[in-house]
Parts: sequence; structure tokens; C-alpha cells
Amino acid sequence: MLSTQTIPIATPAQDGPVSYSTQYSMKGSASPVPGMNGYQLSGPGVYKGFIKDEVLNINFGQWHYQGRALNNSSKAMPSPKKPVKITLEPDTIVTVNFSETTHSIPCSGKVVYKLDLKPETQTWDITLDGNRKLTYHSSVFVLEKGNKQLNTLNYDLGANFEYGLSARVVLTKKKKQWVYTSGTVVKSMIDYEYFQVPLLYKVNNIFCQYCDKVKQLKGKPLDGEVLDDTLILFWPEIEPVVIIDSQLNPIVKCAPGEAYATCQRQLEKASTRLEISDSDFLQRTSGHLLPLRNGFYDPAKDTGMVPNKKKPKGASTLEVNYRYNLTRVE
Repeated sequence: MLSTQTIPIATPAQDGPVSYSTQYSMKGSASPVPGMNGYQLSGPGVYKGFIKDEVLNINFGQWHYQGRALNNSSKAMPSPKKPVKITLEPDTIVTVNFSETTHSIPCSGKVVYKLDLKPETQTWDITLDGNRKLTYHSSVFVLEKGNKQLNTLNYDLGANFEYGLSARVVLTKKKKQWVYTSGTVVKSMIDYEYFQVPLLYKVNNIFCQYCDKVKQLKGKPLDGEVLDDTLILFWPEIEPVVIIDSQLNPIVKCAPGEAYATCQRQLEKASTRLEISDSDFLQRTSGHLLPLRNGFYDPAKDTGMVPNKKKPKGASTLEVNYRYNLTRVE
């Protein structure tokens, strides 16, 4: 006897009883009717049971043929005394061996239950846009044309890093909880700008070290996790550096006072090579609890050592702004 059937199963939101309808198809070589070479039956069937702790317990099976219920006492059928227990995990296989020695047609064999599980999933598109701007503040002495006296001039220089990132994230429901299954970076752009106010130095060359590593994130996996109804993403730690080769104007000197040491260091670097790094944008944007709902989310508008509009001598201003956008795809 050979029987094949597919039973569609929709797992309930909570543990409890379940009932499933199916269509069976059975054929065999033996027959209770003399002179009949084999048989073939088909018709509707029903299975009942319950789900508990991610296990499907089938304790009843019944087939019907031409409007009549077939004998459900067969040892090949699940029963309260011999339930079939199937763990709700992909590709689970349970084999039940049976032997019918007292039946009018003795037989033995096995029933194989193979679970083709299609778990409940969510797919999200996540975008992250933002920037990190670091400005150094100092004062310098400059000699103006036609004037022998050195004048004090406030001088700012720095770099701004602009980011445009996006990822596709898949969540899977396991044991009635959403679990982070996979994440893939689908877009990873970075742009940078070096600035100085006023323009005291001639820039001979400028390039970004490790910006290519940010761009190479595209197509790479992205780590994450789910906590209750929030999504947490962990971006790789990459620290791009803007490197500037510039030529120092010889009429510029540092002003004495509180900012002298800072100014002198910056001028010495600027006369040869200056490096300004983005040391923590990706770190700052990682680890936030992002609500799993469509829309924008502003986890932070970070300010560094001092408020944005203050420019104390000998200090720096750090501005970090970023925003997430979550869109459920399916």
C-alpha cells in the first residue's frame, strides 16, 4: 500500500487544538475482492490534535471514501494512545512503523511524516542617513598688506563625512518570538568635505583613507537582533580618514594665549600633512532600539564636546546627526 498526501498547517498564535483537512491518495497490490488486481482510493481526510511548545501532536486521523468514513483504528493512523509528535522545525522527519496482523488483509509498513515548514517572516528595508562634522577652532596672527602690525584672526578647519546606508533585514518567528534571521547591506555610500574658514592654506592634495571600506559594505551581511518589538543593528567599525596635503602661508603665526599650543600643532600639520578622522559615526549609529513600525526614527542628534554654536578657543566642535527610516516590505 502506498499513500501520499499533503496537509496544509497554519500554526495558531497560541498553543491549543488544531484541525486540518486534506486529500489522500492510496493504492495497493492486495485486495479483499477475489480477482481484483490491486486497488486505488482517494478522497478527503481530516487530522486533529494540538500544538504545545512548538510541537504538533496529531492524535486523530480519518479518511473518507465515497461519503463513508474508513476505519480509523488502523495502527497506521495517529490515535490518542499513539499520537504522532512533530517538532515544528524545518525539514523535521518522523517515521512511524506499524504492523496489522489481525486485519482481514494483514500488512505492515511505515508512515513518514516530513515537515515542509514555511515559517512566518517579516522583511524590512532600513535606511540610515547622517553626517559627522568635526571642526577645530584656533586663532592665528596674520600680517595684512600695508600694515606692519600682526592682527589676530579666528580660524576654523575640519572635515564633514556624509553617509547614506541601507539594509534589508529578515525576521523569523520562532517559539512565538521574532528572531533576527539575516541582514544584508544593499547600499553604502560615503562622501567627505574638507573646509577651512578663512582660506589660509593652499590645498595641494586631498584623499580619503578607508572610505572604500565603507563603500565595500554593499552586499555584506549585517549583524542584528530583535528585542521585544524593537530592532537592533550593529554596523561594522570603520574609521575613514581625510588626509590633506597643504602649503602653509608664511605670514601666518599663532596668537599667544590659551589656544597657542592647539594652533601651533594644527599649523605644523597643515604645513605638511593633516589627518582628520571619523572615529565613531558607525559606532554611534549601532545598538539603537529601533521600533518595528513604518516611519522615520531619530535616535540621536548628538553634540560633541561643546554646543554647536559655541567656539571656545583651543577646542573643537563635534556635530553628529543621523536618522533611520524603517519600511516593512512583506
